[in-house]
Amino acid sequence: MGWTFSREEDAPGRDHEVVLNYDLWKSRFGGDPGVIGRKILLDGEPYEIIGVLPKTFRLPKLSQLFAMDLPEERARFWKPFALRKEELSQLGDFNFACIARLKPSAGFFQAQQELNALQTNIAKRAPIHITLSAAMVPLIEQITQRVRSGLELVFGAVTLLLLLTCVNLASLLLARATARRTEMAIRSAIGASATRLLRQMLAESLTLALAGGALGIAVAYAAARVIVAVAPLDVPRLEDVRIDGHVLLFTFAISVMAGILFGLMPARSAAREDAQQAMRAGGRGSTEVRAAWRSRSFLIGAEVCLSAMCLVGAGLLVHSFVKLLSVDKGFQTSRLITADVEFPEKSYPNKEKRSAALETILNRLRELPDAESAAAIDRIPLSGEGNNNVFTGADHIVPLGERPLGDMRAVSPDYFRAFGIPLQAGRTFRDADRSHPVALLSVLAAEKLWPGKNPIGREIVLGDDEKNRIQILGVVRDVRGASLDKQPTMTVYLPYWLRSDSDMTFVLKTSVSASAASRELRAAVRQVDAELPLEHFQSMAERLNESVAQRRFQTQLVTLFAICALLLASLGIYGVVAYSVAQRTSEIGIRMTLGAGKSSIASMVLNQSLRPVMAGLAVGLMSSLAVSRELEALLFDVRPADPLALLGVVALLAAVSIAAMLIPTIRATRVNPVEALRYQ
Repeated sequence: MGWTFSREEDAPGRDHEVVLNYDLWKSRFGGDPGVIGRKILLDGEPYEIIGVLPKTFRLPKLSQLFAMDLPEERARFWKPFALRKEELSQLGDFNFACIARLKPSAGFFQAQQELNALQTNIAKRAPIHITLSAAMVPLIEQITQRVRSGLELVFGAVTLLLLLTCVNLASLLLARATARRTEMAIRSAIGASATRLLRQMLAESLTLALAGGALGIAVAYAAARVIVAVAPLDVPRLEDVRIDGHVLLFTFAISVMAGILFGLMPARSAAREDAQQAMRAGGRGSTEVRAAWRSRSFLIGAEVCLSAMCLVGAGLLVHSFVKLLSVDKGFQTSRLITADVEFPEKSYPNKEKRSAALETILNRLRELPDAESAAAIDRIPLSGEGNNNVFTGADHIVPLGERPLGDMRAVSPDYFRAFGIPLQAGRTFRDADRSHPVALLSVLAAEKLWPGKNPIGREIVLGDDEKNRIQILGVVRDVRGASLDKQPTMTVYLPYWLRSDSDMTFVLKTSVSASAASRELRAAVRQVDAELPLEHFQSMAERLNESVAQRRFQTQLVTLFAICALLLASLGIYGVVAYSVAQRTSEIGIRMTLGAGKSSIASMVLNQSLRPVMAGLAVGLMSSLAVSRELEALLFDVRPADPLALLGVVALLAAVSIAAMLIPTIRATRVNPVEALRYQ
């Protein structure tokens, strides 16, 4: 309903209009069609509602457009951008994401060339020498770039599991076809044609495959809800994941394909069987038994190969995830409670007012009986990079474009004590430092500017303002501020009174429970300003878990599929070996009559069964090494040819395979020679 913004409204002072999304319109305004023209308060200022977007409208979240983790929900309303003059300067913040729709007649490279021409003109007018170029990316790639490789990995694991299931199906159908040789021969003898026998066998295999597909859909319907519930929130369109017509059609097609493809070989074999040969007494000779064993040996090898590939992928991810969790973060997370606060621009228009409010709140938090320390920071560790700026030593002469880029973080003096970040040299901030600009550097930043020298007392220059000189008070340990899987970055810590943003995070180190600490923190903030929006109450341990949620999700899924693959492979090996032992009962009886002991019978069965297992394991490991390069982007501090993962898979598969063979082997050693000679 209504309309969207015009160009005239996209200007400071004329931008007090909003467009609501469908969910907000339904939940807060009851779906009232008369909402157009009404006014709402945002940051204490009135905004007129001019439109409501359709239910199907979706725009990418900021975290999908920027290479940073933002604690955000999906946008519920929109207002004009209304860029201010300072944001349109030649050297603005450049912290914008632009989405463009190309004309139908325009190509990707043509649009990029046009943008580059504009960038060149901007660079020419810049007060310093810079080179600008456009980086265009298709929107679908930008949205899915974080999860694409992980989802492709999961799809690969599912495909291997499907193939493994189909191999089991083929093994089952081959065994059934062998057991029904006499039945098929009788049918053929009384007039059934080869085509009719082929149709019957295919119909049976299709029925089996379709029944499995239907059962799979039933399980998937329940499993999908669980997977969506535990999946990380940054998976694109997660809320749309459901069992729909496309899934049903795909499952039906796969089931039919599996039934035909893997039922065709035993069906053709049964249809071509010589009736007289099949009805001959004894059923089959040793040559036929060996031929059938070769077919089933191939299937055992295929099962082990596919299972090994799935297990190697899971092993690499598990080893990588364990290493990621054990990496040196550079800070502590125990007993830390955090909460985000946003200072409304109308009530806190400048850093002086924000700093005064922060100081008052921190003093109240320090007075809490259970508080060990209280601090504030504009961007909590593990929340991505942000507020980057170039910096250099004031005693250096370096062109602006060649200066290193550092991560600027505004903190309170107790921040380093709360997070257990040790001081390497100098000291931290004091109240007496408010009279002049000061900063702390990380070890990386200090080494970059003054390698092998003492940076204490020296000055740095931030940005392009040579007068913006800041004295270095100390050097602190490097931390993984962006994420656990990224190396520490050069960081400049500024006191919050020098640079406090409207968005800050309070950190409280306390001995009480998280819920009690959250109540105390909320009460302290409300005593200062009851209208300050405080949200995202979390312990630092929870934030740590959220930062690795996507890796954990991928690892859990692939490991689950690998366990299923291992189970299927063990069942397949057991079935094939058990059936083979049953088929060779007469042979085993003859061997025992001629003097073979139980140990030699067991050795014969195990040796014969282990050969295809070892062959399949070797092929599976080589195949895994060939495709594991694709996993490299998902691994942390683990090589695709990780010996621990490979040896673990070899040991696990060998142990499971031997365990699957034990029961048939024990049965073989307990064969009664007299009864065996009567077999068939």
